[in-house]
Amino acid sequence: MKRVKAANPAAVYSCDPVMGNAKSGCFVAPAIPVLLRDRVVPAADIIAPNQFELGFLTGTETDTLESTLASVELVRAKGPRPAPVQDEGRGG
Repeated sequence: MKRVKAANPAAVYSCDPVMGNAKSGCFVAPAIPVLLRDRVVPAADIIAPNQFELGFLTGTETDTLESTLASVELVRAKGPRPAPVQDEGRGG
């Protein structure tokens, strides 16, 4: 991504941090969520997580609308703009 941004500063990197969902839990190798949280998502301009992924990325619970919105604000503080978060029927 650094090379792309160097060549075209207006390029937009959108990331869907697929790692799991509320029903199945995490379904990728254990190192992937950490990589997404620590390296991939901070480099993104826009992210599109579901509630489960948003909770992992922020270290929060996303089981109500209020807690989900608070988690979105935590992500915004780190840089990427979150796209609408998919409701997984967790009360949000």
